[in-house]
Amino acid sequence: MRLGIPNKLKEPSAEDTVGDSMTLWSHRLLEALQKKAHDLYGANVDGGMEDGSARNSLKNAEVGDVARATSKENEKANNANTEVGEPPQGIVLDTAEITAAPETKYLTGLPLHLLGLALMASIFMIALDLSIITTAIPKITTRFNSLGDVGSVLCAAAPSSMAFIIGRAVAGFGAAGIFCGGLVIVANTVHMRLRPLFVGIVTSMYGVASVLGPTLGGLMTDSPRLTWRFCFWVNLPFGAIAVAIVTFVFKPTTVVNTGLSIQQKLAKSGIADVVILLADLTCLVLALQWGGSVYPWSNSRVWGLLLGFGLLTILFIGLQIRGKEEALIPPRIVTQRSVSICCLYVSFMQLAILALSYFLPFFFQAVQGSSAKTSGLSILPFGITTAIATLISSAIVTLSGIYIPFMWLGAALLAIGTGLLHTLHRSSPMREWFGYQVISGLGFGIGVQIPFFAIQVVLDAADIPVAGALIAFCQSLGGTIGAAVAQNVFQSSLVGNLNKIPGIDVNRVVSAGGVGVVDVVPAPLLGGVRDAYNVAITSAFLVAVASAGVCFVASLGMEWRTIPRTKEKTDESTTTMMAS
Repeated sequence: MRLGIPNKLKEPSAEDTVGDSMTLWSHRLLEALQKKAHDLYGANVDGGMEDGSARNSLKNAEVGDVARATSKENEKANNANTEVGEPPQGIVLDTAEITAAPETKYLTGLPLHLLGLALMASIFMIALDLSIITTAIPKITTRFNSLGDVGSVLCAAAPSSMAFIIGRAVAGFGAAGIFCGGLVIVANTVHMRLRPLFVGIVTSMYGVASVLGPTLGGLMTDSPRLTWRFCFWVNLPFGAIAVAIVTFVFKPTTVVNTGLSIQQKLAKSGIADVVILLADLTCLVLALQWGGSVYPWSNSRVWGLLLGFGLLTILFIGLQIRGKEEALIPPRIVTQRSVSICCLYVSFMQLAILALSYFLPFFFQAVQGSSAKTSGLSILPFGITTAIATLISSAIVTLSGIYIPFMWLGAALLAIGTGLLHTLHRSSPMREWFGYQVISGLGFGIGVQIPFFAIQVVLDAADIPVAGALIAFCQSLGGTIGAAVAQNVFQSSLVGNLNKIPGIDVNRVVSAGGVGVVDVVPAPLLGGVRDAYNVAITSAFLVAVASAGVCFVASLGMEWRTIPRTKEKTDESTTTMMAS
């Protein structure tokens, strides 16, 4: 931004206005001028501003000028059309960074309902893509002759084919874009007061998909015609519906960086930072998957990966600090108290849920001997409760404007529920595993969407897309790490307990997968093998218990804020500025 600061700030003259209305540059440019003047005079850059009182007087006069200009513009905005005028002498406007933006107009009526339907279809598609394979995983592991792929979402469908692995990676990129884009659309089309309920309805599709996904996955997996491969085709119609509706209903306005070339936009996109971050997380996930199960922790492969993770993390953080506002993750946003706690909260909550969602079907199939279809029905209590709790908590937040206690309650209930699931055994009756899932589902449904409300309260509208993407990234990262850690705990415990059973070929049992143990283990020893699976699975549930506990502790540090009833945060900020 290039701003030539005149010697004396003044109110716009007659030449700076068109008719009875303020020029289009006035409001946005004076705000930019205020910030620039504050930076210059506060840092004593101007050699003539050696006296502190004079510097403060000029700053106060500048704030008053902005307040009067803003007030005058607000009074006349509804009575006259704004036209573009020339800035006063001494001001050089960089249109690549400051461009005109229309006033936000929120959707109502049928367009809002259609947009909600499109976002619901999008979220349902993402959630179904994850939940539908949970009941298919035991059979997929049998198909691959390996338990090592249980925790990997990207490779769950790959029959040793690089094309399928790449396809799952592309699907992951798409899911991230859909989720972050949906949050941006909501922030630009739905009034702040209605966002909790709107987001709650949209995110309740996670619960619906959790209900339908495992059941559909079980039916397809047991079907000789469809097989488990059909799980990855069933969600395509929902994507088509979402694309069609959003194309016709949502009309985005592009007002930022319109003067930049394609090369400049690519340079500002942070591709290098993304590559470093991807390599960093790959080192971490591989180390967590391999350490203690595939290789000893002292193996050079494992500690080499951990060393690489540490060095790349330091490099990535340094680049973000150096980049400041141009960084992939601006430090100003991530260091905001509520944002940083929300990132921690969603990471560990998703870590807990992924550990449950992958190994709960294993419990019913490998321990209790259920079919894929039956195990899908057995985990319905969690999905149904999650959907109901999400809707109810969102409605209460919308009516009251209070959201912090729901973070506490959600994490506490999730910790209690996962702790109770840890006590399951081979002969546990239905009332136990049903009730424990209800408690866990209540906790997850109550707390999962709250961080997305919180960032919209504590941040300016321009920062919401970046913060939303950061929250979504942390949620995905937590799930990835959770699956890797839970898999490591599961496999280490399983191998250790199988070694205690005489007459068992451990490698053959592990290679048989969760469903194939019946075919490779003699009937007299099958009960002992199922008990070994039981101990391994409930040990993996301890990962969820610990993660939920971290969620609760983290939530205690949240700033106490409430959702404003009538005015947007930007209006309140303007009032505060004028009062000062």
